Amino acid sequence: MHVKGLRKSEAHRIQYLGVEVDDFPEVDISQHFRKAAEFIDEALLTYRGKVLVSSEMGISRSAVLVVAYLMIFHDMAILEALMTVRQKRAVYPNDGFLKQLRELNEKGKV
Repeated sequence: MHVKGLRKSEAHRIQYLGVEVDDFPEVDISQHFRKAAEFIDEALLTYRGKVLVSSEMGISRSAVLVVAYLMIFHDMAILEALMTVRQKRAVYPNDGFLKQLRELNEKGKV
């Protein structure tokens, strides 16, 4: 998954999900939580557990979508999901995205 545009490459049997979202605190990334989480879950089941989630810097947008996936499909609370991701990579979601993850945590899994 790449946080940008949508395409599919049949030649390499690679599935792409593009998510157009800017890395600013006022941007609503939560509208993409469910779609991205479902894509990640399906890809993990279909492609032998291999999924690449990326964004320009790889520390905010892509990290938030992975955290949302863990919260939605693995019933993790926000702190557990953030710590799980941070064990693999230093991530620094912007304050607005963290707020949206807190809202997901408080209201339940979308």
